[in-house]
Amino acid sequence: MFDPRVDYIIAEFKKFNQQFCKKIKCCLGISDTGNPKLFLNQQGDWVRPVPEITYFSAENVIDFTNNGGDDWDVTFKITPDASQIPTGYTITGYEYLVDFSVAQVTTNLVTNTSTTDYTFNTSGNGAGVYYLEQQFSITNGINNTLIQITRMIKVDGSGTILYDIQNKGAEVLYTNGLVIELVANIEQTGVNYPITWLALDNNFNLIPLPQTGEHVVLTLPINTLSIGQKVELGTEFTVDTVGSLVTATGTIIQQ
Repeated sequence: MFDPRVDYIIAEFKKFNQQFCKKIKCCLGISDTGNPKLFLNQQGDWVRPVPEITYFSAENVIDFTNNGGDDWDVTFKITPDASQIPTGYTITGYEYLVDFSVAQVTTNLVTNTSTTDYTFNTSGNGAGVYYLEQQFSITNGINNTLIQITRMIKVDGSGTILYDIQNKGAEVLYTNGLVIELVANIEQTGVNYPITWLALDNNFNLIPLPQTGEHVVLTLPINTLSIGQKVELGTEFTVDTVGSLVTATGTIIQQ
């Protein structure tokens, strides 16, 4: 036999349940306009999840060889001396660049791409600063990333290297969430400039990090895409070229 009191009780229970849920959501700070990237932990705090990172790094030398007098060979290699590249990813080629600067005027001598070892010859430029850059292209067929190797050399007009900074890359030693320990492979000849670190975020903003030196433990900002070393140049170089050497030696994929 139908009892209308049953329907009334069910309706009242549903109404109570809806009101109760609304009050709970209000107490917890849940709303349609809330931040979809925050999660509630068991301590009652709204936090961002700590992502795991996949890192890419490589170490390589760009050779700079004198042929007698003001004549130089610059050699780029397709295979790095060392690399940390996740399974499934490969180096498909690289872009190379050679600039020459004197008295703050920079001339691009060559910019091109290659999939093999390549040697570029240049001569008759006189005294000044050479900037060499190799940018490896890395892909798994879906995601693409880059790693830079750089070198900056001050020469006289007769074939002598006066000062030399080789930013050969970096080695990652450890990661835990957004914490990463790494060692820069930077060789300085005739100078000893300070080394600082930068992060590049997904809005392409360069974010200075507080750590300094070759061996560092970094806490990366959320949405970091790349890690770079910055060498602050002194007057040995700045009479001819810009005041810093920035190299993106590590790239990051956050998961």
